[in-house]
Amino acid sequence: MQSLTLYRIQLIRMIIMTKPVALVQVSNPEDMRIAPLALLFVGGALKKEGYEPKVFHVSSENLNSAAKDILSIDPMFVGFSVITGNQTRESANLSKMLKSYNHELPIIWGGVHPSLLPKETVSEEYVDYVVNGEGDETIVDAARMFEGKINKEDILGFCYKKEGQPIVNPPRPLIEDLDSLDLDFDLINVDDHLEKEWASKRVLGFITSRGCPFNCGFCFNQRFNQRRWRAQSDKKVIEKVSYLKDTYNIDGIKFYDDLLFSNPQRAIRLLEAIKLPWYGEVRVGMLHDDLVKKLIDTQCRELLLGLESGSDRMLKLMNKLQTVEQIKRGIKALTKAPDLKPVGSFIMGMPTETKNETFQTVDLALELSEIHPRMRFSFGFYLPYPGA
Repeated sequence: MQSLTLYRIQLIRMIIMTKPVALVQVSNPEDMRIAPLALLFVGGALKKEGYEPKVFHVSSENLNSAAKDILSIDPMFVGFSVITGNQTRESANLSKMLKSYNHELPIIWGGVHPSLLPKETVSEEYVDYVVNGEGDETIVDAARMFEGKINKEDILGFCYKKEGQPIVNPPRPLIEDLDSLDLDFDLINVDDHLEKEWASKRVLGFITSRGCPFNCGFCFNQRFNQRRWRAQSDKKVIEKVSYLKDTYNIDGIKFYDDLLFSNPQRAIRLLEAIKLPWYGEVRVGMLHDDLVKKLIDTQCRELLLGLESGSDRMLKLMNKLQTVEQIKRGIKALTKAPDLKPVGSFIMGMPTETKNETFQTVDLALELSEIHPRMRFSFGFYLPYPGA
């Protein structure tokens, strides 16, 4: 009888081990072309350890069909990547749908939002566990937990419920060796995430680093990445981009690093080696004639600039470490790259911002468009990240 019971336990474990892991990101319809890069890192970590991750990039307009697709693979658990904003609401809606079909299905939330509010997030009835911080290593431990190989109490950066109360385990240290991680594009249909930009027809999103050394007061990086910048080696990045060229025939790249030019010398080295038209972010105060020439030589097509405000008082309040005059000077430097399209982002409605300061931002945008006719802008309302 004992041996029969043991056999049943072993059989159950084998069944669990063969189950795939569902990794989910919900996006607005207009953002569906951008590859779910966070899930490709997490999925790569699971795959490396012998698990079978299945990535579901879900449009917020198709939650019902997505729920059925996820349930059809009978996953070991469902892991959501969530950032504060609309994605929080839609991820909650999809989680509730999954629970309504199968109340026993384990649901894990990770990403910026649950990491800033771990107790509050795991307290929701539709969330069973939270990955607090980087998920690459924690998600593997979670899979081992479902196999009975590790206790949830022993998983760093993990949150769960105990007798209805949220429990937050000690944090997991930031990953120092980013070369140990793999951005696994084989987990998705890459053709679904290619964009036609500039003169290129197969432009793909990519990440080479994590975090940012600056201390902007509105940003989640202060908490999530502890204001630290870490990067993959030149060799790792160049090999991966070469693979993407050879395998998927990409002819352009969008760098979605928190700040590609955290280390300008490294960024230029990579761009010179990659030899592809590109988009990325630089701080406007870094722009000078020598760097602008490098941008031209490395085929920069679009440049994201966090301008934030046309008010020096607001810039100081944000701790941006830049002035309105420096912004103008940087954009004037970019006029020497007439084919490059600068994209300036502004934040409206910051706490204490006056009506006059809002109009100063509008006036600055108008002035900058006269300085650089190809310049375009994005205006976003202040979104307070919890704890940031």
